[in-house]
Amino acid sequence: MSDVVNFIRRVAEKTGFSRDVFDDSKLPTYAPNITIMPFFGDLRSIFILSSLILRPFKETFKGKQYFILASWPGFQGLFPYVDEYWSIINPDKLQRFYEDAQGFQNKHNLQTIYIQNLNNFSPDLVMPDEMERFYDRGLLSKYWEEFKSISLTYPSIPSSNILGADFSRQLSTRSGYKIFVYPAVYTLKWSMNQASHMRSDRDFWVVLVERLLEAGFAPVIYNSPWTYDLSKEFTHDCMYVTEPDILKVLSVMRSTGCVLDIFSGISRLALMARCPALVVDERAKFAALKEYELDDLCGQGVPLQYIFSFSTIIESGSKVVWDANLLNVIIKKLEAFLPTLDRDDWPSAKAINEVVDYSLVRKRKIKRLGMRFIKIPKD
Repeated sequence: MSDVVNFIRRVAEKTGFSRDVFDDSKLPTYAPNITIMPFFGDLRSIFILSSLILRPFKETFKGKQYFILASWPGFQGLFPYVDEYWSIINPDKLQRFYEDAQGFQNKHNLQTIYIQNLNNFSPDLVMPDEMERFYDRGLLSKYWEEFKSISLTYPSIPSSNILGADFSRQLSTRSGYKIFVYPAVYTLKWSMNQASHMRSDRDFWVVLVERLLEAGFAPVIYNSPWTYDLSKEFTHDCMYVTEPDILKVLSVMRSTGCVLDIFSGISRLALMARCPALVVDERAKFAALKEYELDDLCGQGVPLQYIFSFSTIIESGSKVVWDANLLNVIIKKLEAFLPTLDRDDWPSAKAINEVVDYSLVRKRKIKRLGMRFIKIPKD
């Protein structure tokens, strides 16, 4: 056992990862019985991997293997069914690395480097693109062929007590409806029939928070390597969450009561928190990527509202442009949406591992264009 333990410690160290979750007593005595999967996808694909794919994949294909997931820092709580979770040690390039995330893939050369380094040590490496056999713009037939049914897996969301008495006190004493704000450095745009990241204008998020405060809302702003830090502009006006553990962040979402997702994909994690969300998205992306499929399979009972717009609006602009084209609509939508929410109606925060029926997914009507034949009555 000690030889394998030392081997795994050495692999993690030499390939640039920290062993965040592990139990050395469960390690196999034979190193080839260890599987490693590197994964550096975007927020949406992290959600899909965690909730719909990785657990049945591991049980079906790697049931006898000791399974290690190597991925982004802080997301270990979303994968309680893996044997170990490793995260990138060097935080310096996290933001730029995430920019190149596209679905389950990542186009940055760092992914290639991490995979090559891991491949030097592990004879059994699961590549990220293997997940595309089961999901690509929606669940594929291969998913049913291999797994037989749709398995939804959610972790248990911790009580707000885990956030500390000070957080709870601040949240309860601030007036107005609470809004979880994710000021994304990189937002998703839909172009050339695919989604990719673009850098958003920092000033947009400043203006957004100003408008929320003016309207009487209480923003709870998330600070992470992938968000702008707005604390200098709103030192005392807003609450801030800097917790790296994503499970605790999900608890914050649920305690806040509504997540505002503006072209970022953070609403996918709101589904996991079983927390209401207002989502600003592109209509073409919503349809092409079958976002409605995820909403219906993974968000039963979770109140969601959508605003369809164009992501290029927040790439650059001015307060006048942002107000007229987006922010006025967001404020009005929140004012109508939030008073309708009742916590007693939300799904439970307990862990989920259950089969869901695909008939839950709404039917999409296809608009057909063509000639219409008109019958002309005879005289």
